Amino acid sequence: CISNFEYSCCKMLQRILVFGISIVYCFSRGILAETAASECGSGPDKNATSLPQYLIIGDSISIGYAPYLIKNLTGKYEAQHVHINGGNSARGKDCLSVWLGDHKWDLISYNFGLHDIANDTEFLPVNVYSENMENITKRLVSTEAKILWVDTTPVPNVTVSPGRSDEDVVKYNAAAAMIVKKYDVPVDDLYGWVIAKCGDHYKTCPGIQLEANVHYYPAGYEYLVKSRSSHRETLRDNEAYKRRHHVVCAKCSIVLSASFVMSFLRSSSVIASACLGLLYTFLAAGRVLLIRKLSDNHSYKFLPMTVNVQSE
Repeated sequence: CISNFEYSCCKMLQRILVFGISIVYCFSRGILAETAASECGSGPDKNATSLPQYLIIGDSISIGYAPYLIKNLTGKYEAQHVHINGGNSARGKDCLSVWLGDHKWDLISYNFGLHDIANDTEFLPVNVYSENMENITKRLVSTEAKILWVDTTPVPNVTVSPGRSDEDVVKYNAAAAMIVKKYDVPVDDLYGWVIAKCGDHYKTCPGIQLEANVHYYPAGYEYLVKSRSSHRETLRDNEAYKRRHHVVCAKCSIVLSASFVMSFLRSSSVIASACLGLLYTFLAAGRVLLIRKLSDNHSYKFLPMTVNVQSE
């Protein structure tokens, strides 16, 4: 047999252990959520108008032409680019929920490729790229927004940094074409659009593309936008996805609340219950501060995201 004092000590240790596990769970979830927020950027801006909503997903190429596209669409759409460089298809797959947010999107255009073929840490084999594209396309189609795939633009036939080859662009575009065809997603052939201007196997494209670079001069980005004129189609409504990256610790709040209630009801010590109550209050306050921190904008806004979008 054990004394009442020993029994109380054992119960107290048990409660402390439960709280310790809850604390570890809560803060581990918080760290993971903060990491996701820094890698994906913040979610979309709220609607500023009643115009149809257009989301542009892509890398630095779409970041470059987005301001010109937004200007050309003034009065027809309210558009915004995702708040970060979309990177490779792995980032696209992991960040899509953040980028979609709880918006009701009418039109979404997307591209991945230049980062997937880069000779650096973002490189992905074409089979992995295809798997990611399947995942991304299936998810976008399920929003019931109008979806548009944008081909990856050419790489000049010179040494660029990081290393890329136009042969890979063709290969990855072909892989993407198979996926989007399966889901009846229309294609903006931006690759062919640039080739028509710069020529097959070009090394330089003066006034359009920067020397030994995959990026473009302002005139080049304006030229890219002109390819979009053939894709003005009637838009449909959609069911938006629920934003998830701000819900940091809802589950651990339930755990903490349940632990506190049980401790209060079963504790033989008023002082112990009071201490546990203070600990719960401290943890709850910490959770609120963590969510507020994650709700801040973690990334640089490349574009004036609330600019209205009007047509030519």
